[in-house]
Amino acid sequence: MEFDPVNALHVDYLEGKRHAFKEAMARVNRLPEYIWPAACFPGPTQGIAGALFARGWLLEHVHPRYHADVLAVSRNRQLSWLVDLLQHAENSTIPHFVDRFLTCWWPEGLPDRESLVQRILGRWEAMDPFRETRQTTYRRIQAEQKREFGAFDDAFDRERLDLLDRLPDPAPGSTRLAKAGLVPGLACRQSCRHCMFVWRPPTRHAPDPGPLFDLVNTLSNKILFTGGDLSGHMDSLLRALRTMDRVSYFAVLLNGDFAESLAAATEFFAQLRQALASRPRHASPAEVMVQISFDEFHQEILADRHGNLSERIPVARIAHIMVASLAFPDIQLTLLHKQNRLNFANELFRRGVFSRLARELGQLGHRLEVRACSASPRLKADPVNPAHAGSVIRDVLLVLADQPQRIIQMTSSTIDAHGRAERLDPSEYINERAYMQRILAQGPPDTERFDTDLMFHYHGPVTLFAALHYTLGDWRHDAAATILARHRKDPLCRALEKFAAPLLDLYAEVQDDLPTLLERATGPHHLFHRLTREGRVRLHLTRRLLCTDPL
Repeated sequence: MEFDPVNALHVDYLEGKRHAFKEAMARVNRLPEYIWPAACFPGPTQGIAGALFARGWLLEHVHPRYHADVLAVSRNRQLSWLVDLLQHAENSTIPHFVDRFLTCWWPEGLPDRESLVQRILGRWEAMDPFRETRQTTYRRIQAEQKREFGAFDDAFDRERLDLLDRLPDPAPGSTRLAKAGLVPGLACRQSCRHCMFVWRPPTRHAPDPGPLFDLVNTLSNKILFTGGDLSGHMDSLLRALRTMDRVSYFAVLLNGDFAESLAAATEFFAQLRQALASRPRHASPAEVMVQISFDEFHQEILADRHGNLSERIPVARIAHIMVASLAFPDIQLTLLHKQNRLNFANELFRRGVFSRLARELGQLGHRLEVRACSASPRLKADPVNPAHAGSVIRDVLLVLADQPQRIIQMTSSTIDAHGRAERLDPSEYINERAYMQRILAQGPPDTERFDTDLMFHYHGPVTLFAALHYTLGDWRHDAAATILARHRKDPLCRALEKFAAPLLDLYAEVQDDLPTLLERATGPHHLFHRLTREGRVRLHLTRRLLCTDPL
């Protein structure tokens, strides 16, 4: 039978949404706040919060055209009345939904019905995770990020940098970096639901990167190109490969959207190889690592307003990249994946994006095989049932069966609730809250650090890898020696690197939202990133760490 991609996408969409719906419901049904006290809420209304959550989840995550198909996942005939209510959720307000819920159970009426309705509505309004629409959430985060990322070189940061410049240098003359980041820009035409960015600093007038390449070429032999979608910056990347003669390792992070065809993917690798071959004779031998995002978010199946389905970044493009890479064994390829509940077992390779990838590779005449996989060194909490923890698949070696000598790596990492990810249902991703609590109580292991290495943005700012709002100057105006000295002298950088717990108390001296940060943090990196969002707070923390504050 001829392959039908449209029908396959429909099947994949329904399977994915049914799976996500079951897991979201399994999570909330374990939460005590979703079981209301019998003294105030008679009979089935004790569990009405779960029904209201299901309504909100469906409206946010599933096109109405597919509500009935997704709800078919429920095989409990005793809940057929609720399934019928939920199928028509888009046509009812919350009060109307509650009214119909009560009518299903008490068709003859209910004493004090209006009072019960008001109690239900009041309690639900206080806990409703969907009371703020997704668009409203994104607008709020956009405004916050515009303040944070748009405040480079504000008065607080200038005062902080002046303070650092006056400090003695513990290692004068030290100019080498373990690695350095190059950020052409943060723009991206995609809007993946897990992305940390809603607002992105404009970079239309970024200067020619040649002087930046010359600078970073002297600072590190290991470079990472990262940012938003770098497909439009390929000329810049190729130029760096040709001219940065002291660099021996280049990594470039891409979303794979450029690989519309096998020919386009092949041309991409050919350009990389040609650029490497064009390096000067005296240049250090260099290797290139191509990192491609591949997960349930980058490859999410979307429904437009008419219910027509499409992939955000088609899985076929990842397949094109993998197949094209076979002819370029000198260029490394790694897939970067985001951990979800499937990571707890080999089911990861049989469902979701992996299933779709295997099918696309099959259409190209290849069979995907898992050569080896290894688990994260620590147990992680089940996002549906956090009381249970298990090992998760983190590192994977993949091959295409006809060329098993060509290893394609995959690394699966956690998501933090930055930016758009703040809106994700907790059942969709694995978090590191338990690990965060352990670090705050006992300190981090030697292998865990907040990444304070330097990122050089084309449009000027020099920031930290793990905190793009945290500036140490502007390479266009500040001497490299000055920026590096600030980096060495900065007590806040050192405290962040070690996840120093006293920073929380110092933060609380000027901000009153520490309990909220601790409650919402999804891991240690997320928490310490949030501590430094504001220039005023960064200045305070630096002063207090230096004991120069009058407090």
